[in-house]
Amino acid sequence: MAKFIDTTINLIVNATNRKKRQPEVNLADYSARNIYERVKAWTDALDSFKGDLIPVKELYAGDHWSMATLIPTLYPQLKIC
Repeated sequence: MAKFIDTTINLIVNATNRKKRQPEVNLADYSARNIYERVKAWTDALDSFKGDLIPVKELYAGDHWSMATLIPTLYPQLKIC
């Protein structure tokens, strides 16, 4: 008997400096003595952000990102979250 396996693929794409608009909360704007303090400051800023949210597919414009957005078209059988 064949078994169906629900497989999820997590695709990780490099961040890019090429954006369609400048985000209002940017990790590069945060510094600290160590990575934990920096991440905490950045995530606190993200959590308290009250501006307009933009889906990442409408923000990034780099080559890697452009290729990643083609995957749902090339492989429609994949479940994209």
